[in-house]
Amino acid sequence: MNAVLSDSLWRWLDNGSKDGAWNMAADQFLTERMAEICQPVMRVYQWKPWCISLGYHQDAECIDLVRCRESGVDVVRRQTGGRAVFHAEEMTYSVILPRDHAIAASATETYHRLSYGLANGLRRLGVPASFQKRSVNLKKHYSTKISASCFAAASLHEIVIHGKKLVGSAQRRMPTGVLQHGSILIGPAHQHLFCYMKGLSDNDVQNMRMEISEKTTCISEWVDSIPDHETIAAALKEEMAGILGIRFEDKTMSSDELYEIEKRQYRFSVLKNTE
Repeated sequence: MNAVLSDSLWRWLDNGSKDGAWNMAADQFLTERMAEICQPVMRVYQWKPWCISLGYHQDAECIDLVRCRESGVDVVRRQTGGRAVFHAEEMTYSVILPRDHAIAASATETYHRLSYGLANGLRRLGVPASFQKRSVNLKKHYSTKISASCFAAASLHEIVIHGKKLVGSAQRRMPTGVLQHGSILIGPAHQHLFCYMKGLSDNDVQNMRMEISEKTTCISEWVDSIPDHETIAAALKEEMAGILGIRFEDKTMSSDELYEIEKRQYRFSVLKNTE
């Protein structure tokens, strides 16, 4: 890959583990502010408690909210499209870019560039990541029950291992900036999503979990020892910088930024807005 804007300085944020509404509010706030700040941001984070995120237009009726409350599983809505993701044994990345940035020229270009950096970071950890090289028929795919999961199929430029999806990403291009975020599977807990869906028998859940296990993979299946949060984050940071020809500066969130994120949290919580 050729370097992009070799003198570009990006902001690096590692927010550790936060609840779902905070994570989604942070992504929105950073995207809203991008037109003013104009400095690209890459952020990594995890979810505590475990959380289901719904796509921007996805109907929340497919999720058993009562069971989620009883089980301590949160439910939020993303700013991006796509289907549900069960954020459990994973790390999420988000990249926010100005609309006029070279990497943001088109949705395909953005996916392509970022996928190289992510895949190289994963290979640095000993995970044999590669790229999905063909697109899927989404209209046909979304007509099935299992399509409620974002990980039911891999789209063009998404990261796979032997055809099994490892990273599920979604993108939204807004007037203020471009947001792309995605879930990097560390363990197999994402398969439990179907336990929290409405209208499924125990047999349905078992069959769908078996099917999703055949379509996805995770870091733990390819390494002897599962790397911790800091190790994964460091690998992604170093390889993304090298592939894109950029530099990262570690810059924690200010009290003003944290305040703005706190104000926005309620917008994304499906559970709190349906109590």
